[in-house]
Amino acid sequence: NINQSTGQLSNNTTSYSPINSPNSLFIYGLWAYIVDYFDGQVYKCNINSDGTFNSCTQIVASGFTSPRGIVISNNFAYITSDSTVTKCNINTDGTLSVCVPTGSGFGIPLSITIFNNFAYIMDTSGNYVCSVNSFTGILTNCGPTALNVSLGRSIAFYNNIAFIGTGTAIAPLWRCTLNLDGSLSGCSSVTNIPATNMIGGVSIQAF
Repeated sequence: NINQSTGQLSNNTTSYSPINSPNSLFIYGLWAYIVDYFDGQVYKCNINSDGTFNSCTQIVASGFTSPRGIVISNNFAYITSDSTVTKCNINTDGTLSVCVPTGSGFGIPLSITIFNNFAYIMDTSGNYVCSVNSFTGILTNCGPTALNVSLGRSIAFYNNIAFIGTGTAIAPLWRCTLNLDGSLSGCSSVTNIPATNMIGGVSIQAF
């Protein structure tokens, strides 16, 4: 449970155990999509009113090679795995179909976030931004974000500010300015945060 005043978590429970190695999760409507790294699968779970999951099923037949991240935008699902980003259509029952690679030039993409029709891919070889066609879902014009953050694990946005978790003990969180063309600039390490070993995931929710 999330305390709306303090943001603290309480009454933490394991919602669904048969998923072996969940690496990323995305909530879409009343469904939770979970990427399982070692199984190479994506699971779709129904979300109960108390926040637990039920009826979790595999929703792709062929599977992926070491899937790491997932995001959903405009009824398209994007999954990072191996050296590719894969785009899938979402059917009315929540399953995925017509999964094809999209974008290019990646090393090993770790996570993907979509904001203002731009896709931000955190990658072992650098951090990339692509344009997103909102009608076809295709990623184009992929290139480095031209920032001085050597390795990003996740990215989240608040207005025109981007926050990047690096997954490292040195400078674990970075703050960048988001430009109109989707690029990031003026990146600097956030220093006024509690001492921590590393920050791998960053998420922002406006209430």
